Amino acid sequence: MLEENSKIKDANTDLQYLEPNKDLPKLKIQEDFLRDNSELINSLIKADIAVMKKYLPSISNLDIVPLSDELKNKDVSDYIRFYKINKLVFENNENNQIKLSSLYQAIYNTNSSVITIIESNENEI
Repeated sequence: MLEENSKIKDANTDLQYLEPNKDLPKLKIQEDFLRDNSELINSLIKADIAVMKKYLPSISNLDIVPLSDELKNKDVSDYIRFYKINKLVFENNENNQIKLSSLYQAIYNTNSSVITIIESNENEI
């Protein structure tokens, strides 16, 4: 019973931050906290949709956005390069994940993109 009263008291204390009163700084902090959490939750939802490809079942219902005239007039060969890498050699004592992370960070910093297709069988890449 004592524990229940404590919970009720804590709940009432939390509610005072949601009610307008003379204690405006606490109310402002609570509003900022709620807004920040809302933005975080929305960002996580968008990331979940993109990463887990949850948009695919409804993709046929989406509108196709036409290319702008500016993009239509660009020569694709000025912007796209294809490279075929037949073999990658790694040293056993090196951390290859750090090297690849540095590579992708450099690509990102130059406002570029990279697509990697890795073909493999059971024994080798």
